[in-house]
Amino acid sequence: MVKLRVPPAKAWTLFAAASVVAVTGWGLASYRDFSKSLIQYHGIAIGAAREEVLYRLGLPTVVSDGQRLYIVDEESGGPNAIPPSKSIGNYSEWSYESSDKPTLRFTFDSGSAVLSVTCFESQKKFQCEPLARVRVSDSEESIVRRLGRPNKMLYDGLFKEMRFDDLGVKFSLMKGRVSSVEKYKPYLHGPNRLCRFVGIRCSGAGVATNLDKSAPE
Repeated sequence: MVKLRVPPAKAWTLFAAASVVAVTGWGLASYRDFSKSLIQYHGIAIGAAREEVLYRLGLPTVVSDGQRLYIVDEESGGPNAIPPSKSIGNYSEWSYESSDKPTLRFTFDSGSAVLSVTCFESQKKFQCEPLARVRVSDSEESIVRRLGRPNKMLYDGLFKEMRFDDLGVKFSLMKGRVSSVEKYKPYLHGPNRLCRFVGIRCSGAGVATNLDKSAPE
């Protein structure tokens, strides 16, 4: 049996090359997943028609006009039933609540296109999909390590919002941990997607907060 001997220098070169290929392959796959979550979330794209949500997820459990909630399957005449003169298509918010899945909430514009998708976890074992590599229960520090500094931070009682408007992503946190994630259409120019992916700061914009009088609304 003939044994092939590879010189140490060549062996190291081959190992290094294989490592680069492996890391590059992982990086491309990871970036692809990162980008995909910014295009659609839980299978629904921002801008999709209301009918697409209905087709993919079925009837919502709760609808809202932004002021009060209505239970879709409540019998007519009930205190939380949809009025007879209206249907689910008349409401700008739909929620899908279940004991065996995370809660999803959709908002729609006047043309019935999806404006945003928000995910809450009802139980730990039924997890929201990661959004820009961030999951519910992740720490505030881990978000900054992964994505860099947010475009804006807002405080609301016990909660803090970290908004990455250049990605169209918002994280709501309580006690330093993510409690919900939201996807919407990006509307602010800032660090490009690749910069966010590697967690570096590509622009000189600071972080605005609602505790700063100079912060934009």
